[in-house]
Amino acid sequence: MEQTDMDDLLSKMVLKTPINRHMEEIGEILARKRAASRRHETFRRRLTQWSVAASIVVITVVSSLIHFSETYFESGGQELVHLLPDNSEVIVMPGSRVSYNRFTWLFNRRVTLEGEAVFSVTHGPRFSVGTRSGEVVVLGTRFRVKQQEYDLLVVCYEGSVRVVVPVGELVLQPGRKVLYDSAGVRLSDVSEPLPAVLSFNAVPLEEVIRSIEEIFGVTVTGQEPYEAIVFTGFITTSDLDGTLEAVFRACGIPYRVSGNEISLK
Repeated sequence: MEQTDMDDLLSKMVLKTPINRHMEEIGEILARKRAASRRHETFRRRLTQWSVAASIVVITVVSSLIHFSETYFESGGQELVHLLPDNSEVIVMPGSRVSYNRFTWLFNRRVTLEGEAVFSVTHGPRFSVGTRSGEVVVLGTRFRVKQQEYDLLVVCYEGSVRVVVPVGELVLQPGRKVLYDSAGVRLSDVSEPLPAVLSFNAVPLEEVIRSIEEIFGVTVTGQEPYEAIVFTGFITTSDLDGTLEAVFRACGIPYRVSGNEISLK
């Protein structure tokens, strides 16, 4: 073979040195990493899109549930009794309105009031009544709220309630009331009569008897055997006979009236 042919053959040959093979392996590894990175980035982008879409769906569903769970109750021209989701009771006075949300009630027991109402609250999480003039937070069991325009009257009968108004807050004890109006905040003793009707929901009978004694100025004896009984119902604060009938007859307890003493048998 002539020298010229040998040179031509050598020029067409590619020498595979160890360095060349190492560089090719590195290139293949980098190519695989780039491909894996692109796949990971695509998956992450799709996951973000799915998360955003799922969040929108959840927000839409929750918003719809909250909106359609809003409950309104108006008394019209008479006193009406309404049972709240936790069995708390509210006596809505004539021309008044209450509203609350059934969906959020488990973690936010809040009632909005326009007008006047008497509340009997069961034990549980924080219970509040919102009005245009301020907020009443329950620390006890029985109280009255009257809201008219920007005036607010709160009367505490049992337990205690915290009243929050723009100028500050205070805690009412039983037998005290507070009036908040354009003249400021005025705190005084309760001199007005109780509402015509008081409601009780699964209240120990001894507490109901204590209310009867305070309202009518009587003494009830012989109640020890009946301490385990609970009472659910209403009493009329101006009618002792009707109240005794409603409470003791309903509980199957015979009684006898002698002056200002009621003896349970």
